[in-house]
Amino acid sequence: MGPNVNRMGEQSRSVSTWSPLRLGVFRAMWIAVLVANIGTWMQTVGAQWLLVYLPHAAILVALVQTAERAHTLAWTLAELGDFLAGKR
Repeated sequence: MGPNVNRMGEQSRSVSTWSPLRLGVFRAMWIAVLVANIGTWMQTVGAQWLLVYLPHAAILVALVQTAERAHTLAWTLAELGDFLAGKR
């Protein structure tokens, strides 16, 4: 079988990785998420940069990073707990 033939022997069309961006709604959402992530990164770097000049800077910078990622950790642990509780 060639690269463009599926298991049934039918010709398959190749799909580009970028094809979802042809949809206007998806493209708008993707751009909005990209801008939001860049803004979050800028805010984190700015906060850490300001804290570098204070006493105990290493601890403060680490706390900023922890505070930024704490919600992700909490969400992940909650999802893992739900998954494990459903298995029993």
